[in-house]
Amino acid sequence: SNVNRTAANVRAAFGKNGGNMGASGSVSYLFDNKGVIVFAGDDADAIFELLLEADVDVDDVEAEEGTITVYTAPTD
Repeated sequence: SNVNRTAANVRAAFGKNGGNMGASGSVSYLFDNKGVIVFAGDDADAIFELLLEADVDVDDVEAEEGTITVYTAPTD
């Protein structure tokens, strides 16, 4: 398949240049699992309050050009 061929080509390129590809999950400690909810709108404060009232564990809120992105615990 194309995915397998691409992985083999990337692995070969790393090998030719002294690198290697780590095993599956070898860098997972560098990442956090998060839930992401995206809303259309500009009122991030109202969305934040609404989610808090709904007992959603909000980690972060970003508002940018008519889009509000909310990061939550993965279970919310």
